[in-house]
Amino acid sequence: MEFQDVVRRRRMVRDFSDEPVARPLVEQLMVNATRIPSAGYSQGFAFVVLTDPAQRRLFWETTSGPEWRGESESVALTRAPVVILPLAHKQSYLDRYALPDKVHTPLSREESWPCRTGTSTPASV
Repeated sequence: MEFQDVVRRRRMVRDFSDEPVARPLVEQLMVNATRIPSAGYSQGFAFVVLTDPAQRRLFWETTSGPEWRGESESVALTRAPVVILPLAHKQSYLDRYALPDKVHTPLSREESWPCRTGTSTPASV
């Protein structure tokens, strides 16, 4: 399949079945996810995969309020049988850009890695 075909077929999904996803498929998704580009090939990321219903319930209870979870659109989302949480490890990027082959770049200083929060004020990552 050509990449353009993949792009054309992409769609947003907001309604999920609670049918379990086969473990080999989840594992293949995670293998693919670890191939994402990263600054300086620092690979400063990890993923937490929640498949257990109790873990997923705890995640939703911890990250959202009961009013949100009661909305019709939210109920469909919380049914998803897998929740994948991407995590970034700031120090991995800072360490990579402190190495001799990258130290000459502007990204070698911590203040060069701001996080944009939707406002014009940068925040520390």
